[in-house]
Amino acid sequence: MAPATLRRGRVGDNPWRRLADFVRDRDLGEAASRVGFPLDRDPDAVAAPDGVVARAEHVPPAERRYGFVGAPANVAVEALSPSHSAAQRSENVLTYRRPGVRSDWALEPVGRAAADSTPDRAAGPLLAPERLGGSDVLASFTAPVADVFA
Repeated sequence: MAPATLRRGRVGDNPWRRLADFVRDRDLGEAASRVGFPLDRDPDAVAAPDGVVARAEHVPPAERRYGFVGAPANVAVEALSPSHSAAQRSENVLTYRRPGVRSDWALEPVGRAAADSTPDRAAGPLLAPERLGGSDVLASFTAPVADVFA
């Protein structure tokens, strides 16, 4: 994976910091950036989006936290590169969904739009002043889309 540009990294980090603080402050599980979770077994394949949230019930015991998250992430956050085609973006969503990710956030820096989609709902673009979040995974978390791109 190529390193992110400053703009893409910043866009990925803005909502990520809020989300990670929310998860930690409420002891809901673990929030981490660029952590792998399994897509397939035998042969193993791992995904590592810009950020993941694993609810407490999916976090391995402390003595087993040296590997990847043992179950699919509950939330995957991905800041999209301007070079991604629409097909690549759709492929990312399907890749995260296959193992059971419940909510995935796609952040589009160029269009300053975000989407929060779930297996039950394909979300269209969210623009300021709309809010990102509020899915069934972390129902009480939301962040203004404008802040994502600040």
